[in-house]
Amino acid sequence: MMLGVLLTVLKIIGIIILVILGLLILLVLLTLFVPIRYNCKGEYYNFVKGFVKVHWLLRIVWMKYYLDNEHTYIIVRIFGIKVYTTKVIEKKVARAVKKKTEKVVEAEVNIAKEEAKDKIINLDQNEREVKVIQKEISEELNKKEALEVLDNKKDKKMNIGNNTSDNKDEKKIIEIKNSQNIMIIKNSENSENIENIENSESIENIENSENSENIENIENSENIENSKKRKKSRKSKKRKIKLWYRIKEFFVKIKLFILKIYKFIINIKNKIRIIYINIIDPGNREAVKLIYTFLKKFLKHISPKKAKIKVRYGMDDPSSTGMILGAASVLTVRYGKNVQIEPVFDTDKTFFEGEGRIKGRIYLIVALKQLLKLYKNKKIKQLITKLTQGGKDNG
Repeated sequence: MMLGVLLTVLKIIGIIILVILGLLILLVLLTLFVPIRYNCKGEYYNFVKGFVKVHWLLRIVWMKYYLDNEHTYIIVRIFGIKVYTTKVIEKKVARAVKKKTEKVVEAEVNIAKEEAKDKIINLDQNEREVKVIQKEISEELNKKEALEVLDNKKDKKMNIGNNTSDNKDEKKIIEIKNSQNIMIIKNSENSENIENIENSESIENIENSENSENIENIENSENIENSKKRKKSRKSKKRKIKLWYRIKEFFVKIKLFILKIYKFIINIKNKIRIIYINIIDPGNREAVKLIYTFLKKFLKHISPKKAKIKVRYGMDDPSSTGMILGAASVLTVRYGKNVQIEPVFDTDKTFFEGEGRIKGRIYLIVALKQLLKLYKNKKIKQLITKLTQGGKDNG
């Protein structure tokens, strides 16, 4: 009983493994023998516009690259489901732009707030100055009123003195009364003098307090102005330092970029030199011929099977126009009437415009077969080792 259960479990596992292997073999065969088809369309009338479509196995895998002047995007679908698209990248760019705009807006708002604060401070200072002026005016009015009161009292005194001089011949009783009145008047005059002195002292104290307040206001305004000037100088210094560092970083980046380009060009130059030396070497001629035949067959295989091209062009030199027409006649030989080339000889400017569409397919089995032939050849292996070693062994 246990043995039968074990055998059935092993049987099920074996069937599952065979199914997985069969699916893998089927996938490999499909990738090798089912062609990858492409469809390209483009036009150029003052700006570039076009697309490239690639699909495989009844559009189970589908990819599109679209170009419209400067805007490009890629879409990849598997079983009709969107797997990859550059619109996500565009969203990220949009988010980054939004963040930058928000930062700019925040900076503008902060600047506006600072300006409003400065305006409020200026208004407060103006209100203080107005209050000080109002105080000064009210104090001057009080002084004038006090002086007018004193003048009225002096006039009264003068009238009393005149009355006493005219009545010299009166009786002694009246004289005594007058003397008493005079004494009373003198006492009142003394009290008035004391009041005048006190009023003058109070006026002087008020003037001193006003002067001290004015001095304090002036000092406060000067301190505020000095603090503003210091803040502005600090901000200007910080801005100058930041600008200097930015300029320095910019030039450093340019320097590094130029050095990278220079190193890249030198590396390419060295690689081209090594390839050229190995191609010229008589011991590598057979390998070079094999690579040439492989590239020729592969390019013929992937070349478009259908094409429809319409081109109109012109060069400032008529001889150049004729040379280009001679080179382009190869396309007319291959595709016939589907290729229409219209040269313009009587023009002073170089221009090009046109549109075209091509279709083709690629079998991976063909490319794999040719690559296996190249890999088995000993001469090509030697050439590859020489190229990888940097051309140290040249024969």
